[in-house]
Amino acid sequence: MKIQIILITICFSKFISNAQSFEGKIIIKTEFYKNIPNTNISENQASTIDTSVFYIQNDKFRSSSLTFNKFSYTIQLHNKNYFVEEKSKTIIYDTGSDSTIKIFNNLSHSLKQKRSKKKIIGYPCVEYDFIIKSKIDGKLSKSAWISNSLQFEQSYFEFFIKDIGLVIRSISKFKSGIAYQDVIEVLPMKLDTKIFELPNYPVEEVDMAKKAKAFINNNE
Repeated sequence: MKIQIILITICFSKFISNAQSFEGKIIIKTEFYKNIPNTNISENQASTIDTSVFYIQNDKFRSSSLTFNKFSYTIQLHNKNYFVEEKSKTIIYDTGSDSTIKIFNNLSHSLKQKRSKKKIIGYPCVEYDFIIKSKIDGKLSKSAWISNSLQFEQSYFEFFIKDIGLVIRSISKFKSGIAYQDVIEVLPMKLDTKIFELPNYPVEEVDMAKKAKAFINNNE
């Protein structure tokens, strides 16, 4: 389940104009409700709850879980994802990240805007529906509230959509359950570029989506 949350995850005090790009820290909470077999309902209690922190600067991205493994983090550089494991002093390069990030960078072409509008944590949002391709669950349908007050140079997973803005709240429907993701804090700030530097560890190449799918299939 931890791997699944990472991949869910393989979806920001002042407003930022369309000409500017967000820089700072974002905190996101994810709740996953597992489907009950042979029914159309999910368990009332979230089977997995994760809080993650994201750092964004221009085309660089770093994230880590505050709930699970606090000794690992993800860095995205040049549209490539690297998972850094501090305990084992290794780096995993996700060989499947190129195609995944390309899909998210092109999401603006598949977003279907709804009429609904509201403020969430102080940011004006518009509701959207979209479908993305998932190596784990095939087509994945999502409903999202997106604020275009916060702009990004590129997409970072399904939370920061290029040319659209920050996904403040989203609902993702999987074969195995439903994930609710909410931005709970946005902190614009100047970041030290050193936090995006990769340590001098050995690099292992792994397709993380294939690994997660095998893990899920073995535990169903």
